[in-house]
Amino acid sequence: FNWRNDCITRKMSLNQHEFKWGQHKNWFSNAIEDKTIQFILVEDTSSGEGLSLIRFETHFDTAKVSIMVAPNHRGRGHAAKYLAQAIQKFLAKHIHTRTLIAVIRVENHASIKLFTNLGFVFHREDLSVATFHLELQKNSEHSK
Repeated sequence: FNWRNDCITRKMSLNQHEFKWGQHKNWFSNAIEDKTIQFILVEDTSSGEGLSLIRFETHFDTAKVSIMVAPNHRGRGHAAKYLAQAIQKFLAKHIHTRTLIAVIRVENHASIKLFTNLGFVFHREDLSVATFHLELQKNSEHSK
């Protein structure tokens, strides 16, 4: 909840509104029950501290992916590792996924760089958001 309402997180999010606890609690309760949404929490193995949350929303053979890095862990160069590992874990369970999609605010240069460095390719831009796709040939290539 605090990560989501962090001012930088909100500025770079598609939905920039600050959420009240009750709103977030209701949304999260619904999201974790939704079979089309999967969250992968990256934690520090020694302390158990949350480092990043990656969300996948599936629709047929596509999945929209987003990442949120804990505010106190930004800028350390670990997001690519977190996202790559989460993608591998997701694809191991969702073998029919053919396309991953990232929708990113155009001013979020760090996320654009992150996703393009992992092979996502610019698809289109509408207003203030850009869409990037990662076309998967075979999931086995991404789940090694």
